[in-house]
Formats: sequence, C-alpha cells, structure tokens
Amino acid sequence: MPKKDNQPLLPAAQAELDQKVQQLYRKAYHAEAFGCAELIMCGMKMKAIREIAENSELLKLKGFNRLEDFFESLGLKRSTGFVLKKIAETFSEEKVQLLDSMGVSQRGILRLTCLPPEQLSKIKETEDPQELKSMCEDLFADIEKRKKEHKALLKMIDDDKGDIIRMKKRLDAFERLYPEDDAYWVAGNRPIHSQMWETCLREIKAFALNDRAVNNSEALEYLREFYDRIVGNLFDLNEEFKAKNAGLSFVRAKK
Repeated sequence: MPKKDNQPLLPAAQAELDQKVQQLYRKAYHAEAFGCAELIMCGMKMKAIREIAENSELLKLKGFNRLEDFFESLGLKRSTGFVLKKIAETFSEEKVQLLDSMGVSQRGILRLTCLPPEQLSKIKETEDPQELKSMCEDLFADIEKRKKEHKALLKMIDDDKGDIIRMKKRLDAFERLYPEDDAYWVAGNRPIHSQMWETCLREIKAFALNDRAVNNSEALEYLREFYDRIVGNLFDLNEEFKAKNAGLSFVRAKK
C-alpha cells in the first residue's frame, strides 16, 4: 500500500498544537526555575545557619533564645535544622554545593560529617569532582557494608542472649533440684519432690487397687516385693545418713 504524503495541518489545528508546545515549554521552565529557587533558598538557609554556628552571639542579636526557634523561623523542623547545622559546621558552602551537584543527598552529606578525621580531611581537601565522587561512592559502599556487618553482629548477640537465657533456665532447674545452699534445700525443692512422690504414689495406688490386681496372686507378690525393697532401701539409706550425721536417724522410732 503506497504511503500517504504528510498533509499539512489546518491553521486552527496547527495553532492549537503550537499552543500546547508552548505550554509544555513554560511548564518545564517553571519547574526548572522552581528547582533553582528551592536550591537557592536552601543555600541561604545553610548560610544563615553557618553564621549562627560560627558565632553563637548572633542568635540573641537576631532575637532568638533557642536554636529551635531560629530553625522554625527558617521554616525548618528541629531535626532538619540540627542536621544542617552539623553540615554547616563541617563543610564550606562551596563543598556542600559541589556534593549536592554530584547527587549526594542531605543524608549522605550528614554521613560524611561523621567520618573519622583522616577520611573527613580528604573529602574537604579534594576539589576534583570526579575524584570526590569516586571517594564518596567508595565511602558509602563501605558504610553500607559495615551496617550489614553491624546488623549481623546484633543478630548474633541476640542469638547468644537467647542461648544464655535457655542455659540459665536449665541451670536454675538443676540448682533447684541439687542446691548447694542447705537452707534452700527443703523450702526450695519441696514442691518439685512432693510432685514426684505424689505421682509415684498415684501409680502404685492405681496398680494395687486395680480390679485385675486385687485377687491376683502374682500382683500381690509383686506388691510385697516392692514393699520389702522400699523398706530395705530406706534402712540402708538411713545407715548412710546416720554415718554422715553423727548417728542422727530419719527413721521414726517405734512407740
């Protein structure tokens, strides 16, 4: 199918198209102008904050008692104001503008202010944009790496804390069963040992009074043997107890 030649637009349509193009140009210009104005405004605020940071007496001369009030007069939140103050105290206005032109965010510039003195001095002294950009990228990559390592270390510490808590519970349980403090022995362990005895006695009672065991000679013989073994063991334990306690016995005397 043969291509149609480009037909010229009707005068009204051409005028409408030209008008829309002009509108787009104006919008782009205003957006750029707004961005420039905003950048200039930020620079002016930074300059004002730098003056205050370098000479604290200016704060009262400007009629403010607190830095927070001064930040508010600039339309800044308290946190943002102190961030800008930290940046203003660390870097010159030219350095801040250079970092901003490289695409370094305000948060990124704040990170640079927290660098060790040796690294910070290199940032301040470097004027070449490409070299400075490369340095910042390496530093930010190193910061992110350290943040991950820090998170991993915190997780390891939390895991260790969990292990310590579990081990402490096991140790407490062991010390409760086998305490070294004589005064703690009975008072601290009676609930545990009482529960053990009660469980044992319930099992013996259930066996002895079971309908199939009452008239069962083998079950009766087992109970007699069980009784003899308990009594015999108690007497043996009592002899060992007496040997360790100057003849004191835990077996009740017959009345």
